Amino acid sequence: MAHTYSNLLTHFVFSTKDRVPTLELDLKQRLFPYMGGIVRELGSVALSINGPTDHIHILASLPAKLAPAELVGKVKANSTGWIHKEFAQSRSFSSQTGYAAFGVSHSQIQAVLEYIANQEEHHRRISFKEELIALLKKHEIEYDERSMGLGIRIVESFLSPHPGLGLFWYVVPRLTPWATLWRRSAAH
Repeated sequence: MAHTYSNLLTHFVFSTKDRVPTLELDLKQRLFPYMGGIVRELGSVALSINGPTDHIHILASLPAKLAPAELVGKVKANSTGWIHKEFAQSRSFSSQTGYAAFGVSHSQIQAVLEYIANQEEHHRRISFKEELIALLKKHEIEYDERSMGLGIRIVESFLSPHPGLGLFWYVVPRLTPWATLWRRSAAH
């Protein structure tokens, strides 16, 4: 065949580092259009970008020549650099390592657009971890519940000595699921 025809609709989900709620309204109002520009520069079309304060959903149409990992990597890296430059108070901002990507059929575009548009409401009822597990199950993607700390492992918890601050955790980075899989397969 002389031409390539594709309709690669992909729903991406990734979180802020350690799911810290750093995506405040004023930041999101400028960040999401900026991310849309990055997606466009990569030859893709961002159909929707939204999220609550600790993670982001993107529905994008990818060209056949662009790998999902390349799109997410460039969106995360470039937007993080832009945030550091434009928002002095957010210089510690970072995205969590890894992401989830789900293929979307043409018949489901409207449902996914509505789902992404209603993220704030959605997360009044369900946590990010619960949402991600539900998406993984819906798309029949195997996962390890132990890796659902989403990149962190709780080492120790303690009550803050400061009134009103509550429970805190020390966290330590954990191997990403693909690294764990690679280590298992390399051992055989």
